Amino acid sequence: MMNEHKTLLHNVDKLLNMLVHLFIIRPYKSDKTHIKYILPCLLPDRTEYDLKRMNESVKTKRFQIVFPDNHMPPTFYYVLVGGLLKEWKLIEKNPDMPEIYNLYACFRLDSETQQLEIFWKESQVYINLKNYSRDKEWERNKIVEILEIVKKRIQKVFLVYRHTNEDYEIRVQCPEHKTSFVSLAAIMRDGEAMCNDDTLKHGLTYEDVFHSKLLETNPLLKEKPTDKHLGRLAIYLVREEAISLAARLRLHLSLIEVDRAAQKTSDTNMRRLYILYKWRSSNGFATLGDLIELLTVTKDYHTDELLKQLETSPERQKYAIPSKRLDCIPENNVDIKIASKYIGALFQFLMLELGLHVVEIEADIANNRGDMYNTIFCLLDKWRKKHAENSTTRTLLDTASFVGIDTIEMQKEIIKKSQQLRY
Repeated sequence: MMNEHKTLLHNVDKLLNMLVHLFIIRPYKSDKTHIKYILPCLLPDRTEYDLKRMNESVKTKRFQIVFPDNHMPPTFYYVLVGGLLKEWKLIEKNPDMPEIYNLYACFRLDSETQQLEIFWKESQVYINLKNYSRDKEWERNKIVEILEIVKKRIQKVFLVYRHTNEDYEIRVQCPEHKTSFVSLAAIMRDGEAMCNDDTLKHGLTYEDVFHSKLLETNPLLKEKPTDKHLGRLAIYLVREEAISLAARLRLHLSLIEVDRAAQKTSDTNMRRLYILYKWRSSNGFATLGDLIELLTVTKDYHTDELLKQLETSPERQKYAIPSKRLDCIPENNVDIKIASKYIGALFQFLMLELGLHVVEIEADIANNRGDMYNTIFCLLDKWRKKHAENSTTRTLLDTASFVGIDTIEMQKEIIKKSQQLRY
């Protein structure tokens, strides 16, 4: 028994670090001699004073986090609060008594008169943003920043505990009907959403919630993702395997379906494209904004950099080939015959950039029984017929370079052929 006790003491630091990593406990105060930890699930219940104070008539914006597909246990709330303790200081009545209770906590924000309350009720998390100031109003950017921190913490908990397919939604309380909550994502995206109150259904606008007009956003965010968009993201998200990307997109795929993406091709870019294509098929009304929001929940990717990838166009390159030959369509498709030999494994992404669709690419792959040269030639021929006005040699070379294809050998042979044949 004594040996077991010594072993436990010897490993106590490792155990504490593990419990902190799992958000089960949280260090909140330390000095030279010891560290104090909070264990949320063993904290006392709120006092009657705290319960009454939640109903004070202060300026409050209330949000609700719901888990539509699962009955989330209170344990989730404990580990979420454990993670949030890292983001905000606790409001302390005195140095040894932080204002955090079982299923209820209150955090200090930047301003002393603005506070965040978070509590658990009926398998849902509620957030109250309370403003005790007589003069200051909640700034829209501050509210969005707080909610982004909460969202990232929720996703972090899911990742740590391997619940990568869990889904959740943040809703905002209707100012007119206190028991009714509407989708915050819809308000942020469309500027309005429906309040389905039992007594009176009505539209709730962005201005009703934030008391300001909806900021102008990139119009691309409201577009539905095209095959070209998905192709660009598949190449850009190089850090993702099929299974990790499916988890980011909250795509409820079985391991068999994810394995199918791996078995379908050894090319990791194509595996990612398969997952993105599957996500779009499962979310018929989703926009690029919805897709980017899922990809940027953690700090691995940022909206601006993803939009840059989606908006950038192939640059006009310099070639040793004379302009009159670059900017025309050669007789007998001599350029695409040459290109078909050198394009290689990235041909699907080249075709997407040129304006073809995934179904067209898959059909030609099947029709040519996997023969890469014939497949590429058929697809380029199809591209030239569909886009006869701009399907020049320059467009082909510029686009090939854009997706990462080395065109040096292709250019050499085109120059050689141009000397033998007349374009």
